[in-house]
Amino acid sequence: MKKLPTILAALLGLALAYSAVAVAKPNPMPSAAAVAKQECEALAQADPEAFSAAYGAGAVRACARAERPEAADALKGAAGECREQRGHSNRSHEAFRDAHRSAKGTNDAFGRCVSAAVKDERRDERAEFKNAAKECRAERGDTPESWAAFEEKYGTNKDDPLSMYKPTGNAFGKCVSSKVGNRRD
Repeated sequence: MKKLPTILAALLGLALAYSAVAVAKPNPMPSAAAVAKQECEALAQADPEAFSAAYGAGAVRACARAERPEAADALKGAAGECREQRGHSNRSHEAFRDAHRSAKGTNDAFGRCVSAAVKDERRDERAEFKNAAKECRAERGDTPESWAAFEEKYGTNKDDPLSMYKPTGNAFGKCVSSKVGNRRD
């Protein structure tokens, strides 16, 4: 029984040491899935009509699934840029840490650099999506004849069993997808 307080004190010491190490861990780079989901949520907020038209039912999930490979490429490219910025000397490493970390003593500079680079790239993509939606709205017009011509040009998926419940089909989504897809190529 005399060993019990010693064992409890040792366990408490280990728990405190572990929590201190856990707090000191650097922030990891974001995952491709997390970046894709954040991008899709931002696109959904930017233009809800265009987003739901382009991705259909379960839009955020469908978008995230489609965007994941592109997000992985963006992360890979951003990590390469940040490695290049960081350099190879101790002096360049310290300057990189000073420029990118969140607070003195934290070790999150690389993850923050990658996140910032990906955010910049994604901001451009959101603007591109909004511009494509704006172009498609202008092309669609506001007369019944212009809507019919628009649907003729982009299609409406008449073979879709739910097409009778979708008065405009998915022509708007196809238009937005085609314009965004053409710019990315």
